[in-house]
Amino acid sequence: MRTSAVALGLCAALAASAASASDCPKATVVEKLSKNQAYKPVAPFDLKSLTKAKATKSAFGLTVFVTNAELDVKAAAARLDTSPVKGKGQVSLAITFMNASKTVAAGEYAVRANVWDPMNVRGDLGFGKDDGTPVVYGLGLTSGKATLVEVTDARVCGTFDVTGRDGPFKGSFVATVVK
Repeated sequence: MRTSAVALGLCAALAASAASASDCPKATVVEKLSKNQAYKPVAPFDLKSLTKAKATKSAFGLTVFVTNAELDVKAAAARLDTSPVKGKGQVSLAITFMNASKTVAAGEYAVRANVWDPMNVRGDLGFGKDDGTPVVYGLGLTSGKATLVEVTDARVCGTFDVTGRDGPFKGSFVATVVK
C-alpha cells in the first residue's frame, strides 16, 4: 500500500512538472514598453520586432534579454550598466531574476526594495541613438512580478508584468539559454 502511495506521489510530481512546461508562452512578445521621455530621440520602438529572446546565468542571477538585435548575451549580462545594442531602433530589454544565494528556479519573482531578497526581479532597457551611441536605462522597478514557468539547461520561459518609475513593461518570453 505504501509503495502505491509513493508511486502516486511521484506520478503527480512528474505530471506537475510536465504541466508547467506546457504552460510556457508560445512566443516572445512585448505588449507594453514604457514611453519614457528619455527614449524619445530613438523612439518609437516597434514592439512587434522584439521577438528574440536569449538567457544566461551571471553573477546577478539569470538574465533574459528580449531584443530585436543580435547580441552577445554573456557579455551583456556581465555589464548590465552598459547597453548591448547601439543602432537606432535596436532595443534590449533585460529582465534579471535573482534568488539571494539560492538557485534561480521556476516560480514567481516580485519587485523588492532590496536586490538581495529572495525571488527578486529587476529590469534594464538598452537602446541606440542615431549616432550609434548606446544608452542604458535602469527601469527602477517599483511594483509587479515576473514568473519563470520553466527553467532548464536549454531554455527558460515565462512572463513579466512590472512597473517602473516611467510606466509599465509587460510581455512573455521563450528564451534559449546561452552557456
